[in-house]
Amino acid sequence: MATTKARWVTACGVNTRILATRIKHHMGPASLKMYDKFGRILRIEVTVNDVSFFQQHREVVHRNGTREIKWAPMQKTSASLAPLREVLAAATQRYLKFLSDIATPEVGVQSLNHLTQTLGDGQHRYKGFTLLSEAAASLFRLLLHGEFAISGFSNKALRQCLSDQSSAQVSRLLKRLRVFKLIKKVGQRYKYYLTDFGRQVATMVLKLRELQVIPTLAHPPAAA
Repeated sequence: MATTKARWVTACGVNTRILATRIKHHMGPASLKMYDKFGRILRIEVTVNDVSFFQQHREVVHRNGTREIKWAPMQKTSASLAPLREVLAAATQRYLKFLSDIATPEVGVQSLNHLTQTLGDGQHRYKGFTLLSEAAASLFRLLLHGEFAISGFSNKALRQCLSDQSSAQVSRLLKRLRVFKLIKKVGQRYKYYLTDFGRQVATMVLKLRELQVIPTLAHPPAAA
């Protein structure tokens, strides 16, 4: 009989079994999981128990009989299968891009210089990032949460993790990230995703800081 070991790491459920290891991210009724089969095949899978968690641009019939086309909760009908497939496939692709960026992050010197400078959007100026600081690492670690690959993140979702910041402060943070092209807004909705550049920067910074800089400083070379 197979035995199961379970432990929780931040928002991820990590289950180790005899034949496979699974990492699972949750966001509401939706989940994204990655697991291997016999240590040879890596599989990414997105599931959802309540499709109304996602939004769909569709016709809405009001109680007074009027109709309009707008973003509304997805319905559990055959007509929602195609848009649901697109949403889940997009989540899978974002997660795969995240994994590929961990393996081979490529961010040029010019791009890094761009991130450390103060930029403006015509009305306000936004300071650059101190890439090896704990503040930057905490922010990038948060934005890389696997569950955000499912349906993006919003001001409200970030405030649940940044309890010391107000809605206005998080709004300014989102604007700052957009000015530096680290995140992008989805259509007319208040949902955001990391850009390809943002994902590369975040993974590069965390990898450099946690796997190179900190271990090296913890064990400095002996004096000659």
